[in-house]
Amino acid sequence: MNVGILDIFGFEDFQRNSFEQLCINIANEQIQYYFNQHVFALEQMEYQNEGIDAVLVQYEDNRPLLDMFLQKPLGLLALLDEESRFPQATDQTLVDKFEDNLRCKFFWRPKGVELCFGIRHYAGPVLYDASGVLEKNRDTLPADVVVVLRTSENKLLQQLFSIPLTKTDASWLQPGLINMDTPEILRAGMAELPGVSPLKAPPQLVSGQMIPVSSKVNRLYDRIFLEDSSAGNCTLP
Repeated sequence: MNVGILDIFGFEDFQRNSFEQLCINIANEQIQYYFNQHVFALEQMEYQNEGIDAVLVQYEDNRPLLDMFLQKPLGLLALLDEESRFPQATDQTLVDKFEDNLRCKFFWRPKGVELCFGIRHYAGPVLYDASGVLEKNRDTLPADVVVVLRTSENKLLQQLFSIPLTKTDASWLQPGLINMDTPEILRAGMAELPGVSPLKAPPQLVSGQMIPVSSKVNRLYDRIFLEDSSAGNCTLP
């Protein structure tokens, strides 16, 4: 029997944080969200359903922060992809677009630093250097490589590059599970979560075409491993 160990504390904050750190930290926000729901929310709902008298644990729901990253059309990643499609766009116009559209407590722009923006992550605030972010996001993965991976004899590779992409949501919550008797601490951040909303799988690629690596947040780790081969935090003993 194999036991997989996932290190969820792969959060990065260096003296200079760029696109790679942004991708890694967004991925860790998703892992933290999954952890919160399964370790706290669902467990406490199970206690309630079984009539167990237990003290409810207070925890910080990072769903609003994930919405800032993932929502369309005004989430951070959607704005990044949109700006990447404009030939005349620069890293400066990208930061300006972020400032104009991301009007929430999780985003800020430090004064006196042009190509810089800050994100208040669940693990703490991080300043990101926007220099080169557009160029990195415009980098593309050759379609031939994707085709090779999809037709690999390794079933895991086939699955990783062929399965439909889905956004972070509460698809694992059964309809009707939450009711008015559920304590507010459990309903907060859960009662209004959208149901499953699968994204269409990428169409069959033709040799010579290119696809953006980071157009979907589910491919963030593709970018991480392309940029930084030491970014893996998962081990199999």
